[in-house]
Amino acid sequence: MSRCRLSLVAKHGLTAAARTFLPVTNAFAARVARLLGVALVVMNVSGFAHAEATHVDGRWVFENDVIRVTVNETTATWDVLDKRCDRLWRQAAAKANPTDATQPVATPIGASAADIAVTKITPLPSPGEGVEMTLDYCFRRSNAKVPLTIRLNVAPNAAELHCAISGDLEAKTDELALPAPIILEAAEGKLVIPTAAGLLWDVAETEWHGKRLGGAISMPWFGSTDLATGVGCLVVMETFDDADFRGIQVKGEQGKVLSVQPLFRPQKGKLGYARRLLYHFADKGGYVAMAKRYRAYVKKAGHLKTLAEKRKERPTIDRLVGAVNIYTGGDFQIVEQLKQLGIDRALVTSGYSAAEVRRMNDLGFLTGRYDIYTDLYEPGTPPSKWERCEGFTFPDDVIKRADGSNQVGWCPIKDPKTGDVYPSYVICTHCGLRVLQEKMPKRLEDKPLSAYFLDCTTSAGLYECFDPKHPMTRAIDRETRIEQFRYLTDELGLVVGSETGRDWAVHVADYFEGIMSTAAFFAAPKAIHELPFLPTESTPRYEDFGTNPARRVPLFQLVYGDCVETTWRWGDNSHRMFSLWAQKDLLQMIHASMPMWVLWKPHHAFFEANTDRFKECYDNVCRWRRAVGFSEMVNHERLSKDALLQKSTFANGASVTVNFATDPRTLVDGTTMPPRSFLIQGDADELSGLPVGKPVQVSNDWQPCESAPANDVQP
Repeated sequence: MSRCRLSLVAKHGLTAAARTFLPVTNAFAARVARLLGVALVVMNVSGFAHAEATHVDGRWVFENDVIRVTVNETTATWDVLDKRCDRLWRQAAAKANPTDATQPVATPIGASAADIAVTKITPLPSPGEGVEMTLDYCFRRSNAKVPLTIRLNVAPNAAELHCAISGDLEAKTDELALPAPIILEAAEGKLVIPTAAGLLWDVAETEWHGKRLGGAISMPWFGSTDLATGVGCLVVMETFDDADFRGIQVKGEQGKVLSVQPLFRPQKGKLGYARRLLYHFADKGGYVAMAKRYRAYVKKAGHLKTLAEKRKERPTIDRLVGAVNIYTGGDFQIVEQLKQLGIDRALVTSGYSAAEVRRMNDLGFLTGRYDIYTDLYEPGTPPSKWERCEGFTFPDDVIKRADGSNQVGWCPIKDPKTGDVYPSYVICTHCGLRVLQEKMPKRLEDKPLSAYFLDCTTSAGLYECFDPKHPMTRAIDRETRIEQFRYLTDELGLVVGSETGRDWAVHVADYFEGIMSTAAFFAAPKAIHELPFLPTESTPRYEDFGTNPARRVPLFQLVYGDCVETTWRWGDNSHRMFSLWAQKDLLQMIHASMPMWVLWKPHHAFFEANTDRFKECYDNVCRWRRAVGFSEMVNHERLSKDALLQKSTFANGASVTVNFATDPRTLVDGTTMPPRSFLIQGDADELSGLPVGKPVQVSNDWQPCESAPANDVQP
């Protein structure tokens, strides 16, 4: 290394020389210093970690002990070098001048909604090294220009980059596609997406360009990881109420790959407030490290509330952990049969008499009721007689869009006599809270319910309301939905659940029906949503996204497994597709989740013919969940290249290994796992009643039968 290069490194960190001389170690620096006869200046990364950003060859450079950030002053994009593993993470940047060969090779293909012109970059003062960029964001469609400020900074000793996007908060804006997506090119490169429980997308799946990655996003983050090395990049959308993201095809050095584009919608047409993102870089651990970093993030924010903590406030939570979630249709004979089978923990949601509710409470079951506060119908339409519309006034209680029109909902009704279709309209959350508080005292006076289910509350997206009588931003909508849950849990002491599940409700809700159903809204057969959920056939697309262990990962359970119960959506219940029942049981074992059974009248014949199989599901899945339900999932491992052999480990020392394959597999300790089997390990005394140390094969046998005619089932 020449004297000029050594001084360049000393002046600018390793940036200018990094491509040729990485890594540079203290020992190497000492040898160079002795050879040159100069005094040794310690060249470990901390020697340059806490200095103001420097300008080098059209780029701004700042760093801490762990990462180095290089910002392109033309495109406002950045590279991040993880010094621990020499991994360089790059953003895809549109070329400012298509004829300029010096511009980055990574270019978004057909997805950029705006042109960006950087006007100024200035270094931020220490501590917290970084830069502030001012730029003009020009929307191509409208040619409107919005001045923005982007601040980037790193904290000492953390592999994290903080990004804040601000400007004139009153400025009218459209959806902002910022920051630029991160590129991952690797043979085993995967996008890590918290669609329900969690899914992996291969970076080669460029057909997802421009599309939402999966259905409901359960947590406001995404990431990318190389399964071969465990390196990863996590992006937390800290201001998430008006945020979204979609798949985007970008051009890397080796070809086209799939990445993720963060998006920020306006708040009532304006920028409204600063938008923040946190980038975390993992040198090992992959998606597990990402999930654990996010758990630490929500814990620091005070939003992590465990089931053990909830149980101290509401002892009935104890009945939830290890229970099976059941819809029975109000037939008390089924309840009695369940108890006789040895099913001692169950959450039973259906319409029962007050005496039957008391009896179920005495049996140790949770007694629940279904309810919904999202969709209202205009008087005179066929469903106007439904109890769910009582207490509301149409159209006063409906969300108003910016133009004053009523917000149309998701659940139109078709008149079976005339064929006419009547729309539903979305109830403003303020009005939903009012009616909930009006109805509940009378309901609990009539029946001593111990649980309650609010449909749609955590599955429907957040809304803005422009009605001056009950205006809402999306943030206020979320906060008001939280108040609905808090009223039921904190004030009424109920065990409360909702559909699908969003992490902003974990601290006030107790179970989510749908976290396990990753394919329910975008890859499921149409029949999966049709009441009364009679048996149906799966499809290859459903099996790919719904039950494929190579694509599914327990992201939500790694973060919140000891905070909330997770189960299937009712139309996607454990036994809905008979041929997949064993696969679903094994997925529940590896996720440590709750089974879902629908036992309405049309299902009774199937239940009677397969009581042993239902009991096996309970004994395997529910008793395992009971053993680890109050314990954090600390690790999830893919033990084979094809991901058919997996292991989940918990903070209490218990673990479960699952063989999803249809052939035997051998573990490293020599244990042979039969096809479709699980192996529980841990302290035998702590796991009393479970088959510790002995592989158990899950039955794929069931008795077909002729279902009863489909009746008009209403929850």
